[in-house]
Amino acid sequence: MINLIINWSDQRFKDRQPEDRREGYGLVSGCVGLVTNIFLAVFKVMIGLISGSVSIMADALNSVTDTFSSILTLVGFKMSAKKPDEDHPYGHQRYEYISGLFIAILLLFVGLQFLKDSFLKILKPEDVQISALVIVILVLSIFIKLWQNFFYIKIGNHIDSNTLKATAKDSLMDVLTTSAILLSSLLFQFWHINVDGWVGLLVALYITYSGLGMLRGFINELLGNRGPVMRKSSV
Repeated sequence: MINLIINWSDQRFKDRQPEDRREGYGLVSGCVGLVTNIFLAVFKVMIGLISGSVSIMADALNSVTDTFSSILTLVGFKMSAKKPDEDHPYGHQRYEYISGLFIAILLLFVGLQFLKDSFLKILKPEDVQISALVIVILVLSIFIKLWQNFFYIKIGNHIDSNTLKATAKDSLMDVLTTSAILLSSLLFQFWHINVDGWVGLLVALYITYSGLGMLRGFINELLGNRGPVMRKSSV
């Protein structure tokens, strides 16, 4: 599937200028991410509300954040492809890094919010309602996010995009966090061991740490000596 999308994009954008090809690939990746993240967000919010699990709701709102991230990716690539003008003689490529900066801020906000929620759930643990539907959607989410990771890595390397490479890391983080949530759900389902608050806390800490790392990276890109105007596209 990934190779099909890349081959289709190669054919569609082969006659364009390098900057326009980069924009095209970025828009394709943003659209793919938007569709898959909306699907995951809707179903994760649904099972989060049904189960009453703070860790699943943390993961669900992380998927909502991923949806906004996909929108920011689309906006970033669209803006960065604008031609140089009198006020921006070197072009608008830094818009891509600005969109990545907002992605990091959103990720950080979600992490901090669920640090609080998970801590409260540890103090006052509640039973969660785990069903076969919850398990199936969590497993499906893991596979979709793993696919996203490979997709963003391949497209990111194809056009040398730090934004897409960072998004690939975010997708891999989602695989790890959802796997931890799946494990905690299975523990409660079969052995009635309730570690929901603790798993939610670990997920929140991981999200917060990753958001801080991404934030630092994009700030360095924006303030560094070598901006994106110094790079050549690999497309």
